[in-house]
Amino acid sequence: MKMWTSRMFWRVYLINIIVMLVLLASIYFMAKQTLPEMSREKYQSVTDETVLRLQGQLANMVSHLYEISQLVDQLTGLRSSNPEEMTEELYRIISASPLLNSGLVIDRNGKVLANYPEDTSSVKDTSFSGNPIFQEAKQGKKPYISDVFKAPTGRNVIVLSIPLMNRQNEVERVVTLQVRIEENNLFSLVFQNHNLGAGGYVYIVDRNGVIISHPQKERIGESVKSNPVVQKVLQQQSGYQWVVNTKGAPMYASFAYIPQLSWGVVAQVPESEIYEPFYKFRSNLFVLSLLTLIPLSVLTAFYAKQTIFPIRRLQQAVAEVEKGNYEQYVEHTDKTELGELSSKFNDMIKTIRESRERIRHQAFHDSLTGLPNRTLFKEDLGKYLVEADVGNQQVAVLFFDLDGFKMVNDSLGHKVGDMLLVEVGKRLERLPKYSDTTYRVGGDEFIVIIPDVASKDEVERSAKEILAIIAPPFYLEGREIFISASIGISIYPTDGKDADTLVKHADIAMYRAKEQGKNNYCLFMEGMHSYVQRKIYLTNCLRKAIGFDELLVHYQPKLNIKTGQITGMEALLRWNHRREGMIPPSEFIPVAEESGLILPIGEWVLRAVCKQMREWQNKGLPPLQVSVNLSARQFQDAHLADKIRKILQDTGLDPSLLELELTESALMKNEQAVNRVLADLKQIGVSISIDDFGTGYSSLNYLKLFPIDCLKIDRSFIRDIGKDPGDAAITRSIIDLAHNLNLEVVAEGVETPEQLTFMQTNSCDSIQGYLISPPLPADEFEQFLKAKLGGSL
Repeated sequence: MKMWTSRMFWRVYLINIIVMLVLLASIYFMAKQTLPEMSREKYQSVTDETVLRLQGQLANMVSHLYEISQLVDQLTGLRSSNPEEMTEELYRIISASPLLNSGLVIDRNGKVLANYPEDTSSVKDTSFSGNPIFQEAKQGKKPYISDVFKAPTGRNVIVLSIPLMNRQNEVERVVTLQVRIEENNLFSLVFQNHNLGAGGYVYIVDRNGVIISHPQKERIGESVKSNPVVQKVLQQQSGYQWVVNTKGAPMYASFAYIPQLSWGVVAQVPESEIYEPFYKFRSNLFVLSLLTLIPLSVLTAFYAKQTIFPIRRLQQAVAEVEKGNYEQYVEHTDKTELGELSSKFNDMIKTIRESRERIRHQAFHDSLTGLPNRTLFKEDLGKYLVEADVGNQQVAVLFFDLDGFKMVNDSLGHKVGDMLLVEVGKRLERLPKYSDTTYRVGGDEFIVIIPDVASKDEVERSAKEILAIIAPPFYLEGREIFISASIGISIYPTDGKDADTLVKHADIAMYRAKEQGKNNYCLFMEGMHSYVQRKIYLTNCLRKAIGFDELLVHYQPKLNIKTGQITGMEALLRWNHRREGMIPPSEFIPVAEESGLILPIGEWVLRAVCKQMREWQNKGLPPLQVSVNLSARQFQDAHLADKIRKILQDTGLDPSLLELELTESALMKNEQAVNRVLADLKQIGVSISIDDFGTGYSSLNYLKLFPIDCLKIDRSFIRDIGKDPGDAAITRSIIDLAHNLNLEVVAEGVETPEQLTFMQTNSCDSIQGYLISPPLPADEFEQFLKAKLGGSL
């Protein structure tokens, strides 16, 4: 019996040992097969996410550089013959961009015309005629972004080279803008906010396999073209693979090709860090093996309960993960190595799941406002259209952008612009009916989908709700900012059978809403296509109008009623299109305002008028005051006073002979800012008049606050002055008001003797209109002056 017991003991002992060894071996081999792969997948998701984020950052950088190139092409100061003006433009461009450090303006022969900052002055005597970057821009006639190279200063740089074309489509000048890689905040941000562990890092290479950005700055400029990952990037490939770095350490790397720059991004993590959980488990397993070699038969059930069952659950969970099911959780209650392994497994699965969810969220949501993006909009709209077909329903698409958003960006900076977009997104989310169907699709553009539309009245109510929630002022960094929206509406299936057509028609309707005064909405109607095409055509032609000498100025005389003398004139812009002939100002001025072309055109008008006035004085004509209209956008230019001062200096015109005409709406944007600009203009010595007085909705208080010299009565009050007692009363009131404030008053649009008699009777100071003369070209106006000056009524 004792012998049998002993044999059973040893048999149980051996069985326990064998069972323990088999179980431990099973755990080891199972872990060896699954844990390394799971760890690798975890880190691959992290490196893939890092590369994806950097792709987006670099794509934004490229977009920013090309936006800069478009801005540079429009800056007239860079085409100036004055080095100081060119240097000032370079300073504005470089100061406004987080990427740029210095810049040059080079003529077509490679000679440096201007540079900024001063520490680049050593290049002034350098000829760039043979420089490849200069040649790329000159020969290619388009912006060129260089590879990384070492500048004469010893710094590693890349250069944005922008050709400036004349009207013969020849390169007149080349502007080069330099980005110093080591000192640039954009590239230093590459190494922040990533989760690559202690030994992981990111680097960027250019199209020649030269390192542009690296956590070890001394390696910037080093060629790593022989690296197999870099070779794949240079072959325009993206992926994930095992590689050995320059120190001989095995790494796993995610890499991606960036087509906009022909660059590559590589994020890599040491193999040792990836497999560290497995190595730790293997060490613990060895210790566990030693402890289990002292078995007790009574522990068999405990061991089975504590070890075999959790292993089975873990094995099942691993099998599900291999099938792509990441919704796994392994329950565990003990604190043994197996419990730790289960916990690590759960953590790993959670990390992979969160990474995938984060990547998906980033792919379908706007990173700034958090709203769904264009990709999700297309997906959702397609789903709603399918449902509408099944249920015979209507779906509305409301496409809108923010009126004046570009002005906020230009005057207050992109930081405030981004803050404004975030606050607009928050307000839109407060509309519960549209919280799930509001999308930011780019820039300041948003779309709201309204599924299952009952009627057009419902859609219009929704548009009014959106306008109302955006209308209240925004308070950003101590500033009160007012902004509105213009909304275009298309309805399925009436206005389009597919998503692209609905968006296009809503976009067209939105621009029609802007034409109708902004802060408005408009339903799409057939016939709007030709209107938009005409607008695009005029915008393109107007961009070339100055270069083609199509713009000209006509002059309309102003007559003093008391003396009968011609005392001045108003300068009026005209456009003689080379194919269509004269295009009415009522058609092309709104296009110039909306496109921003009013700024260079307005500056051209001021210079042309001042130059013409000096020419007439040189011919012996007496000095007369000329009035020039300023648009609201010109008036908001922070450098307006400086530009006018320079034009007067260049042309030699006496400032007192220049009168600037402003509308009431231009004066009501910001009282303090308006007063400051008007004070600067008055300091120059020019006069200020209010054009179309009486047609605005502003307070008369500004007549007391602002330094105004003259009021011009709008022609709408003059037209029916003999028939409409109301017009007559308003006109008399404006004349009395002006005289009581010691202001001159001018009546526009006087066309009949009866209207002239009314003005004489009510002591109006001056008139202009077809009764005296229509607007005339410069040569005809000169003959008119010679015939009329000194005459009387």
